[in-house]
Amino acid sequence: PTPVTTVMICNIPCRISVQDLQGALDGHSFYDLYNFCYVPPAFRLARSSNLGYAFINFTSLDAAQRFQIEFEGFRFPDANSAKACTVRPANVQGFEANVKRLGRRTWARGNVWCS
Repeated sequence: PTPVTTVMICNIPCRISVQDLQGALDGHSFYDLYNFCYVPPAFRLARSSNLGYAFINFTSLDAAQRFQIEFEGFRFPDANSAKACTVRPANVQGFEANVKRLGRRTWARGNVWCS
């Protein structure tokens, strides 16, 4: 089986941006442990909304497993939302496969591809 390094985090509040998600990751000591972070925008709903989920690729299996433990049930403290996050393996695994899948919709910020 393919090792799971890419996860899908669900039930994130709709106003959470990629910067907010990265802030939460970095605040939980995941800084430099992920190389891909994508929060799909909900353009039709509101300019600053997301679809309620995101994809993160970690640089190791251990980091992905630790993320799943720490973020299962996580609530974003400043989001004014009672939503509790769930974490599961993403259908597309790995940095290269995710960048290829998203193509031009992503942009690089430092060493993390994000959108």
